[in-house]
Amino acid sequence: MTTFDDMTATCKVIQVVDAATKTSIRYVQAKPVFPTSARDFLVVTSEKRLNDGTIAIASRSITHESTPEDKHFVRAHTHVSGYIIRPLGEDECEVTLIVHMDLGGMLPAVVINILAVDSPVKLLKRFRELYNTRKSSRSIRPAVSPSPPSLSPVSRSAGEPSLPFMSGSKEYIQHGAEGVRILLDKASATCTDTTWNEVKSSEGITVYRGVVEGSDWNAVMAKGVINCPAGFLAEILQDIAEMTTFDEMTASCRVVELVDLPTKTSVRYAQAKPVFPTLARDFVVITSEKRLEDGTIAIASRSIEHPTVPEAKGFVRAHTHISGYLVKPLADTQCEVTLIVHMDLGGMLPAVVINILAVDSPLKLLKRFRTLYENRVYKSISSSSSGHDEEEPIDYHAAVKPHQRLGPQVLKDVHVAPKSDYDHKTKDSHCYLCDSVPIFIHRHNCRICGHIVCGNCSTHRIHTNSWKTMRTCDKCVLELQQNENQAKAATSPTSEQKSDITVQAVTKRTPKTQSMLAWGVISSGALLSSAVWTNESIIITLAFFVLLPILIGYFLQWEEVSP
Repeated sequence: MTTFDDMTATCKVIQVVDAATKTSIRYVQAKPVFPTSARDFLVVTSEKRLNDGTIAIASRSITHESTPEDKHFVRAHTHVSGYIIRPLGEDECEVTLIVHMDLGGMLPAVVINILAVDSPVKLLKRFRELYNTRKSSRSIRPAVSPSPPSLSPVSRSAGEPSLPFMSGSKEYIQHGAEGVRILLDKASATCTDTTWNEVKSSEGITVYRGVVEGSDWNAVMAKGVINCPAGFLAEILQDIAEMTTFDEMTASCRVVELVDLPTKTSVRYAQAKPVFPTLARDFVVITSEKRLEDGTIAIASRSIEHPTVPEAKGFVRAHTHISGYLVKPLADTQCEVTLIVHMDLGGMLPAVVINILAVDSPLKLLKRFRTLYENRVYKSISSSSSGHDEEEPIDYHAAVKPHQRLGPQVLKDVHVAPKSDYDHKTKDSHCYLCDSVPIFIHRHNCRICGHIVCGNCSTHRIHTNSWKTMRTCDKCVLELQQNENQAKAATSPTSEQKSDITVQAVTKRTPKTQSMLAWGVISSGALLSSAVWTNESIIITLAFFVLLPILIGYFLQWEEVSP
């Protein structure tokens, strides 16, 4: 959806309702159009195939307890929206797009009615640009009944279309289950065909290189703790729309065939980005999931041949022996992730070179998980996947004390992230705190943690010694305020200590003589001004290095006299 619709920022499935009618509940965020706020949609989508081969796909608004209205979006109401796709031939179809929605907000409907004419024209032209030149094997599936579950995937003809459908192939289900078994075996301490050695460690993430018996290509394993729920991260890892977000080396990924819903088994085709001077790689894998008794979620992928996805020109077909994740819950919002990869990239590049270079990629990937998914509002976790009720998200903006000024002293023991660790400012970047898609002029990087935040979630500044201010997200500001308040509370006398405090006489100061006062004003002011002189502007110099020292010099010449 984000590919063919330029106005869609994100789209995710909240709940799969019925596989037969492809009914699901979806949450969509649209990109904002200046100066209006962005819209979001919560719809139920369903599909029906008519007797003449026409395919009807319809969406309409619905409410769902897991996705309340977001303060950063205007919740639009979709009366109906969908497509009627009528086949005209093997490689041709007629598309009818119908949309009736209420966008809400303050913008008059008469304005939207005038502007809304161009969008569907552009969308259908976009379909032509993207899909007119595709091979017939990727065209829309004719209205035929799906293959029976007992049909072997090998015996399927190469001319069959490749859009996703629920095949229920027992052979594919067994192949996916075998992938999970191999993944668990690789991660176990009793693995006999792989010898693991630690090669790198950074920020709590450890990388191991595995020498696999009978293979020139090494396996790689990385372990690290991610501060997000295990169920949430597992959903992300299974979402093909998110794959190009968290894995910067993935160019595209699509589902070729849905096999089994309970085990989330599917055949997928992925294309990796090329690394100069080598050709790009592509992969055809079967992915399956298994939940263990201790709550660990195993997601495994391994290569498979599929008749609808032959080797493509311009790509080297890589072979994935095993690739996957073990997501083990440690707490409600914390999990341990184990990434294991063993693949043969093929081509002319020697395996020994890849074995050396492959260590950094899993380390970067787990750090990317932390950047993208730690401390997010976990709205996408369904009760079925997590097994627990969702926690109320923290409103950091409301929790921050607006009148507590933060100076350079709060940065004493704080690590300020270098710009190299900042999140990339891509068009579809989400705010680290509220998960909104900021307008380009309101997207910033927090100077403490480096995450992307919107203007509403970065309203505070920290004043440094060099008269500069640091833009900081409200989460970091709240933590700094709490730390400072705790430090003040620790140094202040407690109620028990106050009983031991004795009252002492207060002294006051009076000038000795008028001549000494005048001398003190001139001499102390001049000395202090020259001692702290810096190359600042005239206004700052006069205010801080002339007037202020003179006042200090004035008070320094007062004589202490007991009352």
